[in-house]
Amino acid sequence: MRSLRLLPSALLASFSSASRPSQQVLQPGRVAASDQIGVGHFSEWSRATKREFLVDWQAGKQSEWVFVMGNEAGDLDSMTSALTWAYHLEHSTQNTSHPTKAIALLQTQTDALDLRPENKVALKNSKMTSGHDDLLTMDELPEDPETLALKLKGIVLVDHATPLRKWSRANILSIFDHHVDKGVAPTPPPASSKK
Repeated sequence: MRSLRLLPSALLASFSSASRPSQQVLQPGRVAASDQIGVGHFSEWSRATKREFLVDWQAGKQSEWVFVMGNEAGDLDSMTSALTWAYHLEHSTQNTSHPTKAIALLQTQTDALDLRPENKVALKNSKMTSGHDDLLTMDELPEDPETLALKLKGIVLVDHATPLRKWSRANILSIFDHHVDKGVAPTPPPASSKK
């Protein structure tokens, strides 16, 4: 539990931001020679989870997975909430008879992550891979979101109250948000939203 409490502060830590050379186009899970592979626990977990999801997708096991997704703006609170809750879901159930396979989906393009300086600093200070190859982003989904949505175990929304249209047919497991509840949460809602 202690490591879970440290994750948000590690991700939100900020000191300075250094510019990074433009990113090369890569296959998911591959790291460019110019990118530094993340060495932090969170980077290792995220990279392994991404790899496991892609292997399971190829084997037709998407129904075992929960996507935790923030809003499409990809701001810091959205990104860290998605990553932290996916980590929590997986680790809080790993020693149970029904472990949850959860992965954070950042609803932005990989190369857009560094457009927000606060994201860049938080990821760097969390010792994540510099090219973001340890994160799953929209441009790395192995199939169209509208078809993938129907195959997943479900989705969890963080920092937004309604799914984007492309995810609207997914099974919504819960919503964690500070905006007005739009009435799309499951009943009874395992959600936290303003009414």
